[in-house]
Amino acid sequence: MAGKFELFEDKAGEFRFRLKAENGEIILASGGYIQQASAENGIALVKINALNDDRYERKETKSGGHMFNLKASNGEFIGASESYTSVSERDNGIETVKRNAPDAWVEDLTPGDSNEDEFDEFGIDRTRVAWALNEAAEDTYAFLTSAENCLNNILKTTERRIPNDPSRRQAWEDEIAFLRIAQNHIEKLKGLVPNEENSDAVSVTKIDETRSALRDYIDHFKSWPKEHVKEVTDSVWRAGLIGIFTGVGLAFGIPGIGALIGTTLFGGEKISKAVNTIIKGGGT
Repeated sequence: MAGKFELFEDKAGEFRFRLKAENGEIILASGGYIQQASAENGIALVKINALNDDRYERKETKSGGHMFNLKASNGEFIGASESYTSVSERDNGIETVKRNAPDAWVEDLTPGDSNEDEFDEFGIDRTRVAWALNEAAEDTYAFLTSAENCLNNILKTTERRIPNDPSRRQAWEDEIAFLRIAQNHIEKLKGLVPNEENSDAVSVTKIDETRSALRDYIDHFKSWPKEHVKEVTDSVWRAGLIGIFTGVGLAFGIPGIGALIGTTLFGGEKISKAVNTIIKGGGT
């Protein structure tokens, strides 16, 4: 069983977190943060860096004890251990952090109402967004750029293929409108991801804004005109849209978004047949 992070506000009004092992022992503690989002970002950084042995700074205390600090890739302090009486105990402490941190859940002990429930359905939590805005920023930005270009090409192709038949034309026009809005969502997300290595402080300010943009992005698919689903799946190559839309979610670590988007755009059985056709080399 993994441990847990406790997020809390101290007596001075600063936000902190502590990582507890399965037995309830505190194995890592943060410093104080002025903003709660910064502390939440710190938790994300623990999860990201915990398994990397090079991120542990092993130290001897002035009193002759032994402890360690966990640091981010840029050398910034994330959290510190307690003092141990021996090197072996300290090393065991490091292994305990490695074992508990990656899958630890977060218990929010801060006062005030939580606004997480509306995001839980899709798994859009701050730790996943913080990961995309920090450690995976370069890859996330590159994917969004690629998705933007691919979607633009699909739009151009779709616009060239609008049928003259009035009974079918509306379906294609609705699809084009849908894709243009999706393109705007991807462009907005791209603007929120740093194009080059960014400081944690800068990324922290974007966490909630990015989470909101992701929710808007996913909500957009609920507006897909289901009466036109058959019209879309008649063009099998468009199943590639699922790769674009799903990839955006995966870039931010959102689980289950592929099934959600695939079902919304094409319907369960139809998407299965469409993807199988593509795998076998079929076309429109």
